[in-house]
Amino acid sequence: MQNPRSLVHAMYQHWEVLEQIVGASRSLPAFEPTELEKLIRQAAPKYSEEELRLTTQQLLNSGVLQPLARSSALQLNPIVLEFMRSVLHEHELSLSEVLKARIDGIRGANHQLAEAITQQQTDDMRRAAMQLSDIFRQIHQQLDQDRHAILNLADAAKRQDANIPLAQRYREVLAADAQYLQPMNQMLDSGLGGTFYPQLERAEQLLDQAVYQLESQGTLYTQRLAMRSISFQIKALRSFARLVLKQCVETIFPLREELRQHNRYSAAISELLGRVRKRGLSRSLPIQHLPVWQRDQPRRLQIHDELLDIMQAAGNFQPVTLDFPADDLSRTAQDQPVLFDHAALQAALLQAVPIDVRIIGDRASLESGLRAIIEDVESKTASNTGLTLVIVRDDLLGQALPITPSAFNYQTVADNGSMYNTPPTYAWYIAGLVFQWILRQTESTPESTVTGVAAMEARAIRRAGMLYDYIDNSGFYVNKVAREGRSRMNIPFFLLDESRNDAFLAGAKAEGLLQLKGHKSVGGMRASLYNAMPVAGVEALIAYMKHFAATHG
Repeated sequence: MQNPRSLVHAMYQHWEVLEQIVGASRSLPAFEPTELEKLIRQAAPKYSEEELRLTTQQLLNSGVLQPLARSSALQLNPIVLEFMRSVLHEHELSLSEVLKARIDGIRGANHQLAEAITQQQTDDMRRAAMQLSDIFRQIHQQLDQDRHAILNLADAAKRQDANIPLAQRYREVLAADAQYLQPMNQMLDSGLGGTFYPQLERAEQLLDQAVYQLESQGTLYTQRLAMRSISFQIKALRSFARLVLKQCVETIFPLREELRQHNRYSAAISELLGRVRKRGLSRSLPIQHLPVWQRDQPRRLQIHDELLDIMQAAGNFQPVTLDFPADDLSRTAQDQPVLFDHAALQAALLQAVPIDVRIIGDRASLESGLRAIIEDVESKTASNTGLTLVIVRDDLLGQALPITPSAFNYQTVADNGSMYNTPPTYAWYIAGLVFQWILRQTESTPESTVTGVAAMEARAIRRAGMLYDYIDNSGFYVNKVAREGRSRMNIPFFLLDESRNDAFLAGAKAEGLLQLKGHKSVGGMRASLYNAMPVAGVEALIAYMKHFAATHG
């Protein structure tokens, strides 16, 4: 038995020679000493006789070359030959029966894995899964090698002399198509006639069952991970097989079509020549059908006179320099710019508009009266992200511009019950639960007890008023928003000494008061008093703020 290190070292030392031998091995399975000497000289033309002899001897001693029994011929070690062909992409095209046998191997391994799952035999499941993994690796390697083999065949056919008949040039390519590609295409068919993909799907289902059974038995995580990795191997093999088949078909199909077209033209020309020989040229080809060659008349282009005038004027253009006018301080009051009161102008424009102004915004922070159109992006108060609630006055429907997309034409949306496009059903469901909850709410006011939306509004006013009143009168915290622009839902505030922000947040977290850190663009703190926040939550926050101010003031 040869030393593996010596074999690898000899391959490294004589790699160029081995490349030459591997290329010649496609036509010669074994080499006589004279033939081997020619190959070595082609790879190393400067070698002396002694170097040739030493190279051959080293390849023999290391096991790279092996002598044939009862013969003076030498052959490459089959393992070395397979390795170098895979590295150099010199692999010969496999038989389709090899792929078929490996698919049968997948079927057998699937049967073993199914029996192991039924009998709950962990070791048998692991052995069957490893067998599947080995077969998948072999198929992946075979497909990759066969792809390069077909590409090499196509390139070799294209490089041949153009004077060689096309059928002879493409003979090996057509043989590969008939003997390998078409059977492989049938096996890799994803339909009912295919045998490859159904076995892959069966293996994937069994591996999922094995992982589930291993989890229920409490086996090691590494064993379950190994099963999952084989499932990932199946997905990679499935996509790789499609890619290989696509590349091979795209390589061979144009050559096959070229040969088919050539055969059709050749048959037509042969038939026509036969008719000419039997019936003569004038009777076989009427003169009016023969091609006529004629010389194209030269054409002249002439520039129009108007264009010449424009070009001449542009060529004679002379720029005129003008001084920038200086400020004239003697302008009268009528020449001075007119200044407008922006607020008064806006109010006048609003009164002149025939309908109320459209309001679009986030209703979490927008407390305005009902206008013509209200769009509410429901990301917190009524549902999860993905739902937009639109309230439109009936008299505004049907007035969309022609360029308005159908999804934003509210007449179309209303006519289709808000289901013109696929609706966000889960968000609708959540919103329905929230709306039912809102209708069940009650709140006591000085005048009476209100329910539903009125109760939510009264509760929001009460919550926000409690927190704003404390902040404004604390002397320790400050709110920088003008009173007329304050939100009932999001209440930002700052500590007068912002160096204590981290301590405030840490203490709040210890008390179960979370998410008080302000927005990253503003800083400070922010209390979000959304619909679900009870009044007791605001009271707890105010109690903590009072305690923190007392201990850190």
